[in-house]
Amino acid sequence: MIAKNATKTKVFEVQDIGISAEPPSLTASGTVTTGGWKDAELIKRPASSDGKLEFDFVAQPPDGSVIQVITPIEAIYRLSQEEQNNNHFIVYASQNQKVVFLE
Repeated sequence: MIAKNATKTKVFEVQDIGISAEPPSLTASGTVTTGGWKDAELIKRPASSDGKLEFDFVAQPPDGSVIQVITPIEAIYRLSQEEQNNNHFIVYASQNQKVVFLE
């Protein structure tokens, strides 16, 4: 039996990002262009020299034929104690990016 390819790709669009205090987390909501996407997550990029935290918003695309319809998707990243002290977050999708800067 051959294992299915489990490669995640960036979602189509990130529409909103936010920070929650309890539990400390970064949440992203967005869209994909078909039904059947699953296992969405925020993958942290390597640390940048300017101190901002950057994430790729990815999910597992569907296998086979699916309905062609814009579909909402959401992912949550639990922030570590050190990451909670950061105030600049960027989330990237395939078509755009969203930034939140906390004062």
